[in-house]
Amino acid sequence: TFNKYLKMGSDWYALGVRYARKWNTGAATWDISKDFGVGVNALDGVVFRGTSGVQTMYVALSTGNYWLFDGTTWTVSTVGAALRFCVIGNDLWKAYDTNKVIKNQVGAAAASSDVAADWAGSISMGDFNVPITAITGFQDRLIVGKEDRLMTITKDATAVDQDLMSVPRDTENFKAMYFWDRYNLLLLPSLSGL
Repeated sequence: TFNKYLKMGSDWYALGVRYARKWNTGAATWDISKDFGVGVNALDGVVFRGTSGVQTMYVALSTGNYWLFDGTTWTVSTVGAALRFCVIGNDLWKAYDTNKVIKNQVGAAAASSDVAADWAGSISMGDFNVPITAITGFQDRLIVGKEDRLMTITKDATAVDQDLMSVPRDTENFKAMYFWDRYNLLLLPSLSGL
């Protein structure tokens, strides 16, 4: 089962239960690129380029840690955890520790940077006991979906800006949140509907 498809260069990757797989056009199969281990689920991933021109895939796992992939080598991060990732322009964001988001401060200059000092200025998004289910960008702002609400941060990325909506709590709320750039629409699936 796949829950995320990513294009890196001319190659397609699928993330899901246990594996990251790469599409093999010649054989028309999904070949294993990385085995994350038994019982591990790839929760989310992004391909980030920034202004450096170097592409790096970031993959968040159900174990709380994350992996980086440069197109050749998979490397486990040693600087922290991640549950979700999001790219907004030249900025790389991650959600971690149930209710926090943080931006990579040098991401635009070094797409593969994964040094602890590069991740600074975390923002707590509401109640710690209510997990973040998804993050995405919309109109140059980070949108954070939680089990019970949708939130955003200030344009300067320093604090919570506002609650955009509250919904009855459910673990599936906003998980499939999607920015449809062709129509400038933000699709917000929740227990209450779309």
